[in-house]
Amino acid sequence: MESSKLKETYEKQQYENQANFVYVNTIIIGAILVFIYFFVLQTYRVALANVLLLAVSYLSIKLNRKEQYALSSLIFITMVAFTAFLQIHEFGLRTGFQYFYLNLSGLVMFTNWKPWQKAAGTILLVSLFILSFGMSYQVSPPVELNYFWVFFLHTVNILLNVAGVANSANYKNCARMPIPSLPGFSRGLNGACNGILRFPVLVNGKSTRINVPVLLSTYQLEKL
Repeated sequence: MESSKLKETYEKQQYENQANFVYVNTIIIGAILVFIYFFVLQTYRVALANVLLLAVSYLSIKLNRKEQYALSSLIFITMVAFTAFLQIHEFGLRTGFQYFYLNLSGLVMFTNWKPWQKAAGTILLVSLFILSFGMSYQVSPPVELNYFWVFFLHTVNILLNVAGVANSANYKNCARMPIPSLPGFSRGLNGACNGILRFPVLVNGKSTRINVPVLLSTYQLEKL
C-alpha cells in the first residue's frame, strides 16, 4: 500500500517537473525570440504570437500546480502549434519551424490524455504539417529574411527540437525506472534519473510538505 502511494506520488511529481521544465524553457527562449522579432526583424504579428505563447506557458505552470495536467498540456501544445503555423506562413519553410509538428506529436504521447484524445491530437498536428507545407512550398513568404536570419532560425529550431525529443525520451526512460519499495530497497548501478518526492506532514499542528530527493535510478526493488 505504501509502495503504491509512493509510486503514484512520484509519477505525478515527475510528470509535473518534466512539464514545467518544458514550459520554463519555452518562456526563456521565447523571450529572446520576442526581442528579436520586435526590435530586429520587426515582424510584429509573429512577435505578438510569441508573447501569447509566453503567457500560455506561464499559465500552464500555474495549472500544473493545481494538478490540471491535461488542460495545461492542451493549451500549451495548441499555442505552440499555432505559433509554428504562423511562423511558417510568415518566414517560409526554410526557417525550420515545421520541425515543431514532429516534436509536438511526440509530446502528445507523454501527456495524460485519453487514448482517443492523443490520436485526435496527433491527427490534427499531421494535418497542420501537411497544410503548412502545401501553403508554403515554392511560395515566396511575406517576410523575406536574409541568409543570416534564415540560418540562425533554422539552427535554433534544429537545436530546440532535437533537445525536445531527447528530453522526452529521457523522461520516458526515467518513468520506467523501478520505484524504491518501502520499507526496504537495495542499491543498484543503472543510470541517473533524479526525483523529488513531496510528503505532507504536520508541524506544530499545521500541515506542510517536505521535499525528499530520491535518486530513483540508483535503487531497485528488493523482494522482501
